[in-house]
Amino acid sequence: MRRHSRLWTLAGLLAGTVTFGSPQVAAAAISFVQANASTNDAAASTIAQAFTTANTAGNLIVVAVSWGDNVAPSIRATDTLGNTYAIAINDFDPGNRQGLAILYAPNIRAGANTVTVTLGATGGYRRIMVSEYSGIATTAPFDAAARNRAGGTTATNGVTSTAATTTANGDLIFGVAMDDSGSFGTITAGTGFTRRTTLNGMDMATEDAIQATAGSVAATFTFSRADTYLAQMAAFKAAPGGGGGGGPALSSIACNPPSLASGSSTTCTVSLNQNAPTNGTTVALSSNNPSVLPVPASVTVPANSASTTFSSTAGSVTSIQNVTLIATLNATSVSTTVTVVSNQAQLKGAWAGPFTWPIVAIHMALLPNGKVLAWDLTNAAVQLWDPAANTFTDVSDTTINFNYFCAGQTALGDGRILVDGGHIDYDIGVRQVHAFDPSTQTWSALAQMFTERWYPTVITLGDGRVLAVAGHTTCPTCVASIPEVYNPTTNVWTRVTGAQSSSPTQYPHMFVLPDGRALQAGSSEEVVPTQVINLSANTITTVDPNPREGGSSVTYSPGKIMKAGSAWSDGTANVGRTTFVLDMNQGSPAWRQTANMQFDRVTHNLTILADGTVLVTGGSGNANVSDPAAAVYAAEMWSPASETWTTMAAMQVGRVYHATAILLPDGRVLSAGSGRFGGTGPGADQLSAEIYSPPYLFNGARPTITSAPTAVTYGSTFSVTTPDAAQISKVSLIRLGTVTHHFNSGQRYLSLSFQAVPGGLTVTAPANGNLAPPGYYMLFILNSNGVPSIAPLIQVH
Repeated sequence: MRRHSRLWTLAGLLAGTVTFGSPQVAAAAISFVQANASTNDAAASTIAQAFTTANTAGNLIVVAVSWGDNVAPSIRATDTLGNTYAIAINDFDPGNRQGLAILYAPNIRAGANTVTVTLGATGGYRRIMVSEYSGIATTAPFDAAARNRAGGTTATNGVTSTAATTTANGDLIFGVAMDDSGSFGTITAGTGFTRRTTLNGMDMATEDAIQATAGSVAATFTFSRADTYLAQMAAFKAAPGGGGGGGPALSSIACNPPSLASGSSTTCTVSLNQNAPTNGTTVALSSNNPSVLPVPASVTVPANSASTTFSSTAGSVTSIQNVTLIATLNATSVSTTVTVVSNQAQLKGAWAGPFTWPIVAIHMALLPNGKVLAWDLTNAAVQLWDPAANTFTDVSDTTINFNYFCAGQTALGDGRILVDGGHIDYDIGVRQVHAFDPSTQTWSALAQMFTERWYPTVITLGDGRVLAVAGHTTCPTCVASIPEVYNPTTNVWTRVTGAQSSSPTQYPHMFVLPDGRALQAGSSEEVVPTQVINLSANTITTVDPNPREGGSSVTYSPGKIMKAGSAWSDGTANVGRTTFVLDMNQGSPAWRQTANMQFDRVTHNLTILADGTVLVTGGSGNANVSDPAAAVYAAEMWSPASETWTTMAAMQVGRVYHATAILLPDGRVLSAGSGRFGGTGPGADQLSAEIYSPPYLFNGARPTITSAPTAVTYGSTFSVTTPDAAQISKVSLIRLGTVTHHFNSGQRYLSLSFQAVPGGLTVTAPANGNLAPPGYYMLFILNSNGVPSIAPLIQVH
């Protein structure tokens, strides 16, 4: 788009229209409900828009979105009600660098709602229009779509999307036009259509009409100027019985609230497309899980009414259950989903799952696109999990002759995942180093290390370089005792000979300190003194010579470390529940014991949550982790303020050695893996995952972030747009996790200073890379109830 010739402004909005094919007659069953729109010219990867009034359950949301600069191949939409969106049509004009797409969500949930479109790329000149319609089929409503981009004409109905062929009578025809010229004119509705929204001096408009009879139909527009354009249309089928005749048909079933706790009730509304006849209309009901959410066998819609209600009380659950309620009339069904959680969820959180996974997730890394990279020992399998679509993609590296199992991993500043070393056989490592690129989903070889490593730890330093420490080389007693530093810019490794140490040998817990040094706080499988590596001085020194137990560790604030439980090595451990903290900001730092966990644990995971608390999951109370009586199912939460633990909800699957856990951008915790060591019982191979929702997700509505920068620089201030600015009490920044063998070397938590301003927040970025090593982070805002937003992923450098 020729942006240099265009002044983008919200002032002086003009009237405008879009036109479609031949005249149509509207059917009474389909109705326009509401629409809203906004524009933002700043470059960003998302745009959001709230509806002015609450959505009605069972209706259809249609989203028209346009953007500039870059193609958006992975465009998607989400909303605060959790509706599922699909793409009707998507197009990008490379010549004028402008994109346009239509997305939709059928059978929506009821309530106040904000729709967010994620482009999958950074784009400027963003526009979004959200529309709601009633009377649309609640299952598989999409019928046909068309798109076009071309030079313009001022002829009546002369601008066209090109034709598509519909298959059902009475379709809703939704159209959108984008004036792609860089100039302002007017857009007039085509014959038989109604204009619903316009934006930005009328450079974009949406229209709709009803196509009485199925067949060829095109979106056409009348422009006042012969401008270049993008035009699209999407057709959606009417609900059964739409247009009247033949007696009433089901329109929808919806329940309020759509999420409830055990013992609580929800009221469900069954709606018809027209009033019931004299004797009423009986609708059959069923539940796919009647022990959790029972329903009566049927309900009757009274005469001269189009709806009726019934109540259902949730039964007892120990994990999150999604129950489908189905209403059936004349062999046609509509459905809705109700979520049931434990009545203790607000205090203890709740688990969902288990869900089947194709691998045992021994290694996991959260990527800048929100997907999770995971790999296994068996078959050197590497999978990419998409939480939004719940799909898996095989991204195994077929070029290597070893296994990434028992390697170290860290996220580089550019978002790639560096994998250091690997597995030829037990205690035999490799010198090879590889990187996974999330943008291309491909692997590449990097410069090799000086020394083979199996069970190393690698971390990203404050200047973006990578430190590799410890591991076995070619035998059980052969130690990679000399740390190495990798420079991603020059693709060169350097040995840190002055920091040579023979202990620990396996997965040390390493953290970057505020002064740039690297702290060795412990080890997942050894109890060792605490040491500091000074890369500038080429030295290693002891901080606390007293070895302290700690099978997993976290940095819960810059320079502050917490570790808990016990180290474990091939069935050997002094299993305990102790917790220690270390403040490296003090003049003479030493470990200080705090309140114990509630359970003895080895092979457990510590995960920092969106509010800065720490969750411990899994593990065993016995050095024989295959002992079914010793598996620890209950999670616990640690408060940095009180330095105490509180017991949380219990997972469904015992997860011990080779289990992993990682924080997701929605504030939940993914727990997966366990096995691949010949164990039985809880030590058996667990090809599954579970997801934990902390108590903060049951404490009211989330705050929303409508826009945030994709990247920020150290020490800068940046803007976060949110309608909830006045209620925000905390802004947190958490680095994307990289976890294996009960230690997450990537996660680190920072609380950012901020100021509420009209329309959002002004936030101050971390001062330097020692506080926040270069890379991608989750940015959470939390309201006064402690509820976090969904976090955008931003690059800090």
